[in-house]
Amino acid sequence: MARDSFTITRLSSVPDRDIWRSIRELCCRTGDNGKPIAAGRWDFFAKIWIDPYERLLPHWTYVAKSESSLIAYLTGCPDSEPFARAAFYRCTLPLLLAVAAGRHRRNLDAARFARRDLGLEDRVERCFAPEIRRRIAHEFPAHLHMNVDSRFRGLGLGRRLIERYFADLKAIEKPGVHLYCGPDPVGFYLAVGFREIGAIVFRGLRVHVLGYSFQADVIDRHVT
Repeated sequence: MARDSFTITRLSSVPDRDIWRSIRELCCRTGDNGKPIAAGRWDFFAKIWIDPYERLLPHWTYVAKSESSLIAYLTGCPDSEPFARAAFYRCTLPLLLAVAAGRHRRNLDAARFARRDLGLEDRVERCFAPEIRRRIAHEFPAHLHMNVDSRFRGLGLGRRLIERYFADLKAIEKPGVHLYCGPDPVGFYLAVGFREIGAIVFRGLRVHVLGYSFQADVIDRHVT
């Protein structure tokens, strides 16, 4: 596949069911550190990771397509803290009620999701030092999640999606972006300009928080 044979599109504020169905599928096919998650987890997993963006900020999602097939996506948010509050009431709380009613009793993720969002189990973000969390909120308030179909990695899709997202964040004068990830994608994100803010071991896996500062980007361009 040629590097210029795909298109990058920012979605509209009106969710398109077909596109979001494809995003959900790709999320689940890449949700285990780039590999597919178990088939029985798909529905609940997508509710956790995709529903908040589809319902609250569909216009901050970007997709890469080859012909008519979706091959990568980036879900983003310019202001993480208010987004998290809105997502709790619009998405998390209804899902917790559904779990309590027994609607997802066969899903392995449901119990952990309930424990985490009821404060009975640590969230990875809360395990970082307070000064790191404060720095993220102040300097890197935007965030992103990105997944690329395994068949189309290494073609520049991730870089193109990030460049488009960054251009739109700069247009509304956001200071920076953060993300959490395991070890495997760290090299890619460092190569596109992110810097490591901190790292911890969480349930046996090393988790990194990375940040990209638009202000530092401006300073670096002037210096060079």
